[in-house]
Amino acid sequence: MNGLIEELKRRNVFRVGVAYIVVSWLIVQVVDTISGPLSLPDWLDTVVIVLLLVGFPLALLLAWAYELTPDGVKRTVDVEVSDSVTADTGRKLNYAIIATLGIALAIFAYDRQRLVEQVEQTQGDASAGVVSEEVESTETRRASIAVLPFVNMSDDESQEHFSDGVSEELLNVLAKVPEFKVAARTSSFQFKGRNLDIADVGTQLNVEHVLEGSVRKAGNTVRITAQLIEAESGFHLWSESYDRQLDDIFAIQDEISGAIVAALSETLGVSSSEMSPISAQATSDENYNDYLLARELIRQREEIALTEARGLLQRVSEDDPDYAPALVQLALAWYLLTDSGQTYGTVPISESVPVAVDLVDRALVLAPNDPEALGVKGLVHFDDTGDGEASLEYLRRSLELNPSQTDVRTWYSNSLMFSGQYDEANRQLAIGLEYDPLSMLLLMNNAYRLIGTQDVDRLQPILDRIDRLDPARASSLRASLAQTQGRMAEAAVHFIEAMEQAPGESRYRLDLGFHFLQLALFEEARLLLTGPEHEFWLLFSASDFEGALKVAEAQMNAVPEAFAIRYADDVASALFRLGEYSRVIEMGPGVIEQMPDEFRDHHWLNYEVAASMMVEGESDRAVVYLERFVAAAESDIRSNAFAPPRRYFGVAQAHAALGNTDLALERFTYAAERATFKREWLSPLVEHMGQDSDAAYRAVFDLADQRFAEENALFRDAVCVDGRFEQWRPLPSTCSVADSDAIPDSAEST
Repeated sequence: MNGLIEELKRRNVFRVGVAYIVVSWLIVQVVDTISGPLSLPDWLDTVVIVLLLVGFPLALLLAWAYELTPDGVKRTVDVEVSDSVTADTGRKLNYAIIATLGIALAIFAYDRQRLVEQVEQTQGDASAGVVSEEVESTETRRASIAVLPFVNMSDDESQEHFSDGVSEELLNVLAKVPEFKVAARTSSFQFKGRNLDIADVGTQLNVEHVLEGSVRKAGNTVRITAQLIEAESGFHLWSESYDRQLDDIFAIQDEISGAIVAALSETLGVSSSEMSPISAQATSDENYNDYLLARELIRQREEIALTEARGLLQRVSEDDPDYAPALVQLALAWYLLTDSGQTYGTVPISESVPVAVDLVDRALVLAPNDPEALGVKGLVHFDDTGDGEASLEYLRRSLELNPSQTDVRTWYSNSLMFSGQYDEANRQLAIGLEYDPLSMLLLMNNAYRLIGTQDVDRLQPILDRIDRLDPARASSLRASLAQTQGRMAEAAVHFIEAMEQAPGESRYRLDLGFHFLQLALFEEARLLLTGPEHEFWLLFSASDFEGALKVAEAQMNAVPEAFAIRYADDVASALFRLGEYSRVIEMGPGVIEQMPDEFRDHHWLNYEVAASMMVEGESDRAVVYLERFVAAAESDIRSNAFAPPRRYFGVAQAHAALGNTDLALERFTYAAERATFKREWLSPLVEHMGQDSDAAYRAVFDLADQRFAEENALFRDAVCVDGRFEQWRPLPSTCSVADSDAIPDSAEST
């Protein structure tokens, strides 16, 4: 036996075996690497491995039977032992094996490093909120589906909301099945009226299945046709038509939903018994129609539409007091008509919130696990009780029951932000985008949050997605980003682009008009801010405080007393600039106390009242207003909220009034580097306290003047060229060297 082993060694059989294994491993790695780029068939790897395995014993046999000599390959038995060169051949094989192992180790190290980098990148993406943990953890066990708006085949086009309602009810029922990931309504309804390929729909919504159908309503009968399609292949998994009387419309929706779950049960391992039926049914076709119409009106988020929706739902709830969905939507309508910065109406919060709370509580008695009811309860509960944690819990439960609710997800994120949980708030927005990738609400909220935190890397893909959906909004966001970074000329260019991309949207004209005021381009601003409601700011920004006062007083006297608060702060601001400090002290505190709670401490009028008191020798009273204003403003600045540089300009003056010189200079410097303001826009209190002659303050004000001139020059360089924009053209005065320091009379404007 020992003799055989020695002979195997002498003939280099072991060395050939080792060399063969190492080279074979390298061959497999090369084939695996080039298969993808060369589109080689999948079976090629298997064939190569089989051939190499077959060749291994042959290589050993050849090494035993033949020897490589200086005269060529000879049979081993024909070579005398004294003439054999197997020792030299063995050394060469050793060198070859070592070199080949070195190459193999290098390839192995490279693959391992690449794998580590991929893992780190994946972890980095997850921690940045690019892909939510919730979706990652459930992706492998949940089937995804989008419910497209059913086509209205009725002769009456006004029944469009009915066919939409059928689609939405089906969406809501399917969203309650834990094994389903259901694309949210906002994204699914983006495809309404568009004849797109189902595969494209699946790609854009990131879903595997699509439910589409049609509704034909005639009198008291309805035909609903539905079909479930595999998005990638276009294969129809299931289809059915239903002819029913309208009095069992909810039964039809339950039946369709159950059939869909059954069609996917083999893949998911669920049964229709695991699906929750529609929880509430209207008592009449008329009530159901009015409910659907009201829901569409509420989505418009406009005061007139909300008021109409409230009337419809009030009638439905009186006729059908146990119809919980109508009570929920009525509560939401009341809340959205509140007079606040985040809502759309003029109803005092002391009136709207108690009504909304009563309505949603009634709905929860009827349907304690209804996701929409829990969501609205979470929305109104904080304003009712101030209990933020309980509000978050209601919103959390709502999303557990139906994670596809974009509105509730947004409310939840906003509430988390308000409570200081910024990372979780941003993560919730990311989760929302997984369910609703085309939701402009979520995209815009996400973008503004990232602008506020200056997270440009994560902002860019969001901007790219918005750009594909609505280029004007993307341009407007780029303008906002440039504003926060002090690039005011660039921001103006983006605002102009937005206005040209959506010429029918007045908000972009207003954005550009108010931005022109910050650049002191008053003539340009007047051409855009043409409404009487803008006259005050046109005059005030141009330092025509007497004219601004007349406008504000006229506006305040022209409205009922309940609405006069809207213009009273303008009156006070004009009086302050005119040096009418006693009148500011007389009216200012009362105006502040009438402001909504969320704005009271943040409003600039606190500073103007305090500054007037200091000039009039009432320093003790002034400190109270200054300190609460500074506390609110600094809270804005420290948070991840969108705090524009001009906010720093305001709080800097308050710090200066309190004698906080270091903080005042720090805030002034930040504002001067990132915004545009002229020295003459400073509060009169700065001069009164002698800060305009202080060397440290004067240096900051000089910096502000320099930055103001630089940004105006950059703007002229960008826009005062032929063909820069398709429609907008700068005025001749804009492109002249001299600044426009005066505003023309209204009669001279065009």
